[in-house]
Amino acid sequence: MNYGTIPNVVSADGNSSGPNKKSTCTYIAEFLESRAMQWIILILVTVDVLALMVITIIKLFHPDDTSLIGLLSNLIFVINTGFLVEMLLRFIVFGPTYFYNGKYGPLHGLDMLIVLATFGFELLFEDKDKEVVELLLLLRFWRIIKIWNVEKIDHNELPERPAFHVIFVMDRGGSMGASDITPQKNSRNYNYLRSFHNNRLGAAYDAVCSFMETRLHTYQQSVGSPLIAKQDMVSLVIFDDKVDVAFENKSLDVNLLFDKMLEYKATKGRSDYIVAINKVDEIVTKHFDAKRLNVVIFLSDGEVELPKLNNLDSVCKRNAERGSSLYLYTVHIGPDTGHYALEMMSDVAKTYNPPDHLSSQVSMVMDEVMLKNLLIRMAIVLQDQKAVMPEKRWWIVQVTRKLCGASS
Repeated sequence: MNYGTIPNVVSADGNSSGPNKKSTCTYIAEFLESRAMQWIILILVTVDVLALMVITIIKLFHPDDTSLIGLLSNLIFVINTGFLVEMLLRFIVFGPTYFYNGKYGPLHGLDMLIVLATFGFELLFEDKDKEVVELLLLLRFWRIIKIWNVEKIDHNELPERPAFHVIFVMDRGGSMGASDITPQKNSRNYNYLRSFHNNRLGAAYDAVCSFMETRLHTYQQSVGSPLIAKQDMVSLVIFDDKVDVAFENKSLDVNLLFDKMLEYKATKGRSDYIVAINKVDEIVTKHFDAKRLNVVIFLSDGEVELPKLNNLDSVCKRNAERGSSLYLYTVHIGPDTGHYALEMMSDVAKTYNPPDHLSSQVSMVMDEVMLKNLLIRMAIVLQDQKAVMPEKRWWIVQVTRKLCGASS
């Protein structure tokens, strides 16, 4: 439970300020999918190829130099054993589906067969003739071609910073009309809100505008990425026992979006989280883009019956399987009661989040100042998120999910 803060992010010095720590298995998964690992493989394959070529040349011109041939053969054996260990680690960490599922699954599977075949040829044909040498060279060059193509695709598809689809989900049920929390009087939006929205909902509207303004301002100040925020899309879902979509998948135009929010007032109805979650699922599915991270900011005073979370689990799982996890920030507005449902919702979503800068969580705000500061901080935190290829995010999520299941 966080009071107006976002602790589970990486600070400027690179240290995590949150309680969640990565497991050893997760570190291994990240390393196996890292660029450093790709470079290690490329270097080892290059050394392997050169050693094989030198052995061939020695056998042609200096067949009696068995000591150097033996040394290079041992080096080749060690390198191929290392590749075999790499494949074993991938099988243990990611599971068998890694080698046939997903965008690169068939490539990973073929890569594994190449490694096994190469290792087998090394054992079976110690005295290599010309045809076997040519085959071994071809098998080794496959790994270089595979890594080069994957890296080229990743480089072309991946921006330096990701864009986001931010979906605000606002409770406007009866208790959100309470006037214990209101828009800040020094806010530029106060005069527009005080007549019909001088309540908790109005404070939420004011905070959302500050989020969008901060998101735009942050990237205007960012060197090298001034247009990323303009790639952001925002949606607003407003609900009580029914659900409305004030705007859907719109670019960041603060004034236009604020005018749309003003059309929706607090009601006297009860709040139903299920209808809101279902609508979020529809919006994410309709506008799905694997390059854009989906961030849901769910604002409510929490005065509801505890919802069944099976549908939320299904929504989060479905998005994780598509390589784009749903990051759910639930914000409890008001007194320190009734937050249990929001806390459970963030816990469900968190189990599907990869261990990077963002993590689903619940925060509590007691007044309008804390609420606005929280959303401003959220907007700033998004800038620090590094882009990760959806395929890599998905496999690392699987490791995290497997560990969570084993520990529960």
